[in-house]
Amino acid sequence: TNINSTFIDGLPAESTVKINYMLEAKKMGDAQQFKKAIELYNKAFQETPEKVVILQDIAVCYYHLDNPQIAINYLKKIENNPSLNDGKTEYLLSGCYFKLKDKTNACNYLNIAFNKKYPNTEQLLNQFCK
Repeated sequence: TNINSTFIDGLPAESTVKINYMLEAKKMGDAQQFKKAIELYNKAFQETPEKVVILQDIAVCYYHLDNPQIAINYLKKIENNPSLNDGKTEYLLSGCYFKLKDKTNACNYLNIAFNKKYPNTEQLLNQFCK
C-alpha cells in the first residue's frame, strides 16, 4: 500500500470524509427507513443544536412510525421558536392530534398554521374543522 493513499496531509484517509448526517437522514426518510433516519437526525442535532428544524424532521419520522405522541413532544419543544414561523410546526402538530383523534387540538393548530399562511391548510380546515 502506498503511504500517500493512507495519509492525506498527515491524517488517516477516513477522517477526511465527514458524514453529512442531515443528508443521510433525509435519504433514510425518503427510503421509509424512519428509525435509521431518527438516529442520523439525532447525530446531526448533537453537532448543530442551533438547527432546531432537525427536531421537526425527527417528529415527522415518529409520525410515520405511528408514534404521534412522541412527535408532539418534539414539536412542542420548538413550537414558539422564532426561526420556525412558517406554520409548519403547527401543521405537523395538527396532523399528530388528528392521528390521536383529538379534533379540538388538531383544529386549533391547523388554524394557527392557516393564519401563518401554511400551504393547503384552508382546504383541511374546511374539510375537518367546520
